[in-house]
Amino acid sequence: MDSAKQIWDTLQVNHEGTRKRKKGFKRFTPADVIGRLEEHLITVKEAKISQKRCKLHE
Repeated sequence: MDSAKQIWDTLQVNHEGTRKRKKGFKRFTPADVIGRLEEHLITVKEAKISQKRCKLHE
């Protein structure tokens, strides 16, 4: 029974990573961070454009 549990635990760790890493923060690559910043800046820019359009129609 112990060997089956060891095999299962090994498969789980190999598939999901270590348990400590799973509980921690996701490790972002610089490309992930830059992509999120670009998306945020685009969203802010679109919101400002939308606000300007609304002011024109007042």
